[in-house]
Amino acid sequence: MDLLLDTGKLKITEDGDLVLITETSQHVAQRLTIRLNTHVNTWFLNLDLGINYLNEIFGVAKTKTSIDALIQQEILKDEMVSRITYFNIS
Repeated sequence: MDLLLDTGKLKITEDGDLVLITETSQHVAQRLTIRLNTHVNTWFLNLDLGINYLNEIFGVAKTKTSIDALIQQEILKDEMVSRITYFNIS
């Protein structure tokens, strides 16, 4: 089990207890949020985690199709994701 994050901070009850993730969907969503918000080479425990936003997303004339593919590839790297059934970024 993981601790639940709420807008990047640990979620704490009114009693001061930490909140644990109980649903698989919450767990996957939080893992992907962290993965997609991490810039490659910035987390010392796994320098490959994340996206190279500077070169791969904000680089010269990237198409939406290539950016979508890059993000989907990163999502599929997560061990809890076996496939993507729907994907839409607007």
